[in-house]
Amino acid sequence: MEVKISPESYIPSEELGAELVDHIAENDKVIPCVQKGLVKVAIDKVNIYCMGKVPMYPQEELQQLQSFKQSNRKQFDADKQNEKRLLFIRDKLKHNWDRSQEMFKTIKQLGWEDSVDVVDKIIAHLLTVGEDITVENRVRYSSRLEAPLGYLKVQSTWIILPNGTKYLSTINFIPIQK
Repeated sequence: MEVKISPESYIPSEELGAELVDHIAENDKVIPCVQKGLVKVAIDKVNIYCMGKVPMYPQEELQQLQSFKQSNRKQFDADKQNEKRLLFIRDKLKHNWDRSQEMFKTIKQLGWEDSVDVVDKIIAHLLTVGEDITVENRVRYSSRLEAPLGYLKVQSTWIILPNGTKYLSTINFIPIQK
């Protein structure tokens, strides 16, 4: 029986041959990662984002802002924060939640569930993919990962850090049925 894991409790299996490290983002946020050689994968990118655990966006607030914009445009436009907040919720929070749900749906469609084993498989795949990343192929790099009911087409985009480390930036899944 596979057990759902909480985002805070993930520890990579020893078979990965990788270590837990912290990545310090440009905004000084500490991001827990799995690193093998010169390849870094943020744990939450797989364990939260890919597994459908991104928190729900504030639906009611989004509806209120959209309604306010339509019903009283002059007053809405008077405070620039209204538009900023609307765009942030719609284009970032909702977008991330939608993508997270779509990716987890793909995971389930291919016969997987939210488990330590599946997170390990995806991270191991990304660590291997990262070894082949160069400046020329770092954007929308396509790879395939075998799943119980087909293949997972993984599109990943990477950042190459000044020290040569390849850091996973974005990820997207596309199901390929057997």
